[in-house]
Amino acid sequence: MRARMRLVVLLALFVAAKAAPAPEKLRIGILMPWLPVEGASNSVEEVRDIGEFIAPAILRSVENINSLQNVLPDTVLEWVWYDSRCDPNTATNAVLNMIDIWDVHAIIGPACDEEAVRVAPIATFWEVPFISYAAAATALSQKDIYPDFARVNGNYRSRNELFLRFARIHGWEQLALVYADSPLYSTTADDLFLRVRDEDDLSITFTEIFSPVDQ
Repeated sequence: MRARMRLVVLLALFVAAKAAPAPEKLRIGILMPWLPVEGASNSVEEVRDIGEFIAPAILRSVENINSLQNVLPDTVLEWVWYDSRCDPNTATNAVLNMIDIWDVHAIIGPACDEEAVRVAPIATFWEVPFISYAAAATALSQKDIYPDFARVNGNYRSRNELFLRFARIHGWEQLALVYADSPLYSTTADDLFLRVRDEDDLSITFTEIFSPVDQ
């Protein structure tokens, strides 16, 4: 009798396991710099080791999300990681691999502006949501061109508003502008010049443009 009951229980468990649908897999791609590329167009010194700090947070976040059934019910969150090296060419190859090989549902990263501008059109073409945690390039704010792009920080032009408010708080009337000779910073500087030109209480009296050199 007991043996028969055990058999019934095992059969019931087997049927229940077969009937339960397999959890859906949601795969995200992570782009973050770990090693710099020698001679890259970006200055990578500030972000070259950011991957060492982000990777543990990613592991912990994925574990927490998968353990909370009310966040992504019946879903297992997976992730793949590529070293973008803060280099547009490396990041482009990484995004193509994420989409073509790993079939990711979304991409988080990258950190640097030039690589974000380079890979954003690829993600937009394939309609893959693309979320950056550091890129501040103003061009990426064009929602008609990059409808699938989002970020957790403001762009450079929005920061100009902050700079001007900061100057007024401190009663500054004359400003000095020093920036790197690159399209990203030149565009930001042009925007700041236009904003100050229309202001009566502020003026830019000194400008210095320098060429960034990677150490």
